[in-house]
Amino acid sequence: MNRRTEGQHGRSPSRGRGRDALRTARLLLGLSLRADRSASEQPSVSVRAVRALERVSPGGAYFICGPSGSGKTTHLRRLVRALRVRGETVIGMTSTPPAAACSKRLIDLGRGLSMQRWLTILAHAGLAEAGLFATRLRDLSTGQQRRAAAACTLARAERSRPRTRLSTTSRKVWIVADELTSGLDRSTALSLAAGLARFIAGTRLGTCPLRLLVTTHDGSFAEAIRPEVEVVCRLNAPAAVFTRSQRRRAS
Repeated sequence: MNRRTEGQHGRSPSRGRGRDALRTARLLLGLSLRADRSASEQPSVSVRAVRALERVSPGGAYFICGPSGSGKTTHLRRLVRALRVRGETVIGMTSTPPAAACSKRLIDLGRGLSMQRWLTILAHAGLAEAGLFATRLRDLSTGQQRRAAAACTLARAERSRPRTRLSTTSRKVWIVADELTSGLDRSTALSLAAGLARFIAGTRLGTCPLRLLVTTHDGSFAEAIRPEVEVVCRLNAPAAVFTRSQRRRAS
């Protein structure tokens, strides 16, 4: 009789009372069965961050920000590993020019590029002053050497890009800059970040557009870089992943 009653009503009276008691206890504690279930079904921050790479369009940027020790570099390494597994090209940006280039003049570092293209790169790196062109790298200021290193990275990326559409169909080239603004005064850092983003955005119609993956401690630099994806790392909470459209709605 009890089994038949349970089959008719879907649950036994004792089981129903147990569930009601559990539901009451959760409500008193501010918990929800539905919220717990949906949370367990959500992908981790790491998975969402990797998936968000696909949202970066040609000439676009992926931006990671947060204070020191919040996990920016950990996220960056995970993303770089994912890119390499996919067979995409990753070009790391260094904070100093190559040692072999220190004795060379700034104008001579664009080997393999047309003079016009190299001058364009120097302009985007904030080194467009004609008086700097004949200066050897070792004689530049620290800030100028940092910008020269960025220009050399862009030149490497340019040389890695195929010149015809027949040479690639879906190849992606990423420029990766860890702590792009570290050690620079704010004005120089903003100029470098904005120039780098503009140069990369200018490649979006080419045969092999560039993409930018950058980390910095200051989230306000997102205004200069204008990323399509932003990961905000925090010290005492999980990181948050935003797309550009989500940022617009939040603002």
